[in-house]
Amino acid sequence: CNESDSLRILDIGMIKKLLYISSLILAALSAISCSKEDASLLTGEGTVIITGIVTDIETGAVIQDIKITFDAYSPKGRLLDTKTSYSSSDGIYTIEADGFTSMLECRLTASDEKNTYSKAEIEISVPWNGTSFNSKNGEFVINDCNFYLQKRNTE
Repeated sequence: CNESDSLRILDIGMIKKLLYISSLILAALSAISCSKEDASLLTGEGTVIITGIVTDIETGAVIQDIKITFDAYSPKGRLLDTKTSYSSSDGIYTIEADGFTSMLECRLTASDEKNTYSKAEIEISVPWNGTSFNSKNGEFVINDCNFYLQKRNTE
């Protein structure tokens, strides 16, 4: 083993270390760029608009007067807002809530105050980006957030 051989071995070892460090840097940069794409595009206050239809899961018939409760939570789980709506004679409901400035986790609950149908829940994330978000007017719109309710056992 002469001096030039040991220099070659040292160079290969350094090259491996540099490649390893470079791959770590690229992975970190990739993660940063992905999180930028996933970041909220909301500037100012945002509005959430949710619409859907409430139907009987067995018959497909629309159900009127079902109470829809919307609860909006911060990513840390703090309740930010609650709204209530009722399904119309054609089974349609609409929830509109505004004044939000950060990402949300939302829970919609459909409940029948006549106790004919079982309760149902839907969870929704509002990241303020993607195809549901209109950044021009700050609206996050979710259509077809439908509930299919099961009749309660009357026995």
